Amino acid sequence: MNDSPAITIENNIYVNKNYYSYDLSKTDPGLLAPDYTHVWQYKYAPDKTRPLGIAADSIKKMSGKNSYDITEVNIDTKFNDLGKEQQAQVVGGYVDSQNRGDSSTSDMFSVVLKSGGLIPDVMREEEW
Repeated sequence: MNDSPAITIENNIYVNKNYYSYDLSKTDPGLLAPDYTHVWQYKYAPDKTRPLGIAADSIKKMSGKNSYDITEVNIDTKFNDLGKEQQAQVVGGYVDSQNRGDSSTSDMFSVVLKSGGLIPDVMREEEW
């Protein structure tokens, strides 16, 4: 395994023992958020070449840039315009900023996630 906290292959997450204890409930949830995102992407990928399709999508959208780079993500960024690795990093950044109580970063990420339909804008009163 490489030096990543975890890798996702199709709908399986393989964790790196150097990052996690046996009891994952004691692990920072932000570390696994990108991998949970990849499982979701795999499940809902529109093409049947899912693993290759996800990788190809990231390469195509990045055109030579770091596929994990989200430094240019801002409130005008549309979630569905990001590569799959960037989408996973945005979800991880959102979870991490929520855990740290960083509301300005969390708010920015939530706007991006809302653009992809991942967080509802407002819960209607009848849904309370």
